[in-house]
Amino acid sequence: MKIMRHRAATSREALEKVKREQGPDAVILNNEQTEDGGVEVVAATDYDAALLHQQFGPAPTTDAAPEVTGASASAARADAGVNRLESEMHSLRHVVFEQLAELTSSELAHRHPARAGLMRSLERLGLAQDLIRELATTQAQDADPDSVWRTAISEFANRIPLLPTDPCAVGGIFAFIGPTGVGKTSTIGKLAARHAIEHGHDSVALINCDHLRIGAHTQLERMGALLNIPVQPIRTINELGSTLSCLAAKRLVLIDTPGFAPRDPALFDFLHELQSSHERLRALITLAANASRASQLDALRQFQAQTTAALVLTKIDEATSLGPALSAAISTNRPIAYTCEGQRVPEDIRSAHDHRAGLVGKAVTLMHEFGADSSSSYPTSQAQETIHDS
Repeated sequence: MKIMRHRAATSREALEKVKREQGPDAVILNNEQTEDGGVEVVAATDYDAALLHQQFGPAPTTDAAPEVTGASASAARADAGVNRLESEMHSLRHVVFEQLAELTSSELAHRHPARAGLMRSLERLGLAQDLIRELATTQAQDADPDSVWRTAISEFANRIPLLPTDPCAVGGIFAFIGPTGVGKTSTIGKLAARHAIEHGHDSVALINCDHLRIGAHTQLERMGALLNIPVQPIRTINELGSTLSCLAAKRLVLIDTPGFAPRDPALFDFLHELQSSHERLRALITLAANASRASQLDALRQFQAQTTAALVLTKIDEATSLGPALSAAISTNRPIAYTCEGQRVPEDIRSAHDHRAGLVGKAVTLMHEFGADSSSSYPTSQAQETIHDS
């Protein structure tokens, strides 16, 4: 193990020395300010925990701990010492790299103000940090702020995965899956009403297998009665295959499913039974735009099935930012099939394949209305025009 000290005027310069002289795998052991106002960083390469055992005294013990002697006691003391050292090293590295990030951000604002301003606007847009960095680093350093914004927002729009067609327009079997309360039943009602208007009430059927949520059966039955569309209730997912066989003549079948918590142990079995019920069945993950970024990513990752076709983005009218949902779709590469904004049936649903400019324009509108800093000079109209021009 090789330990070296690196002195520099700033943490950033010290870390650059570490990387240059010891390589990217060096481990930061210590970071402290020197008397002259500089920084000293201690780093190690070829880290060997065994060489550090001798540096530590006896490990703490309790009355309940068994008595150990000889080699066992020495090993226990050494392991405790190494654990303490590794914990301190982790904390120190976190502090150092936080300082480096702050210095880098400050330096970026000084050297490339247009790019720094873009990053602040993308943060207000609600985008994920990795996506912000990707969008910002592709911009020309000497470009003016308006040009940087137009280029970045166009690239962002083009990254949003959209299903290229309206899946329900051509018919099929679609099950709507997702957490409780994300708008699965409302979405089904909008799509069923639209299809009935275009192709007749006899062309569509609804299946309700949500027997867990109180009132779910009644809600879908009332919706079916209002639309003059039959609703087939089933008590278990095992009945779905036979029910679908009875509805083979229907052009479109929409299935309402129970809402599950993303880590519910029953979810995996349910998804397996669902995708096994019919070869033509496709699942649409329903995602609420007003949910937190963590909840959206969790839902997209857990509600995965081999039959998953795309996602439905609901409750746009209740969201204060579209950035988290759009970032989640980009990071998981899950295409958006439909967007829902409002409660009107069937008006407040539209296919996403021709709605790219509208989605990004809405995201920018929400940025101006709810962003931490509403002073951005980038107008919504400019975002939409940029996307139309791209």
